[in-house]
Amino acid sequence: MYKKILLATDGSPSARKAEDHAIEIAKKFGSRLEALYVIDPEFSARIRSHRVTVPVKTNNTTVPFHEYIEQALMKKGEEILGDVKEKAEKEGIRVDTKIRKGNPAEEIIREAEDTFCEVIVMGSKGLKGLSRAFIGSVADKVSRRAPCPVLVIRE
Repeated sequence: MYKKILLATDGSPSARKAEDHAIEIAKKFGSRLEALYVIDPEFSARIRSHRVTVPVKTNNTTVPFHEYIEQALMKKGEEILGDVKEKAEKEGIRVDTKIRKGNPAEEIIREAEDTFCEVIVMGSKGLKGLSRAFIGSVADKVSRRAPCPVLVIRE
């Protein structure tokens, strides 16, 4: 039924449940899985406006706080997508991973269009505060504007 599934994840509890659902659906239908993590640049732009610097322990230099946060979000995204890939491949599922920067809802929709995904699977609530990468009301926006069905997994 589904040849390609887009999983939008930020590592939150409901996104982790969505990961499990996406893997099960992919396993049942022999689908390919596209796992996506989105970094919202508006988040770091708000931090950038404060011009705060943070010491970096590796070489005793300082970097702008927004760069530190962007690097941390990128690293977190790589870890989350690595976990998804490992779980899916253990089930014999082919997985492609991608990190995008931009408005989370728009980037999820764009990825679904660009990769011709036939269903989007995502959590209903995302992370908040400094660790927030995306989702929450994003699920509502995606479900209204997506080019394909959207399966929203509650926590």
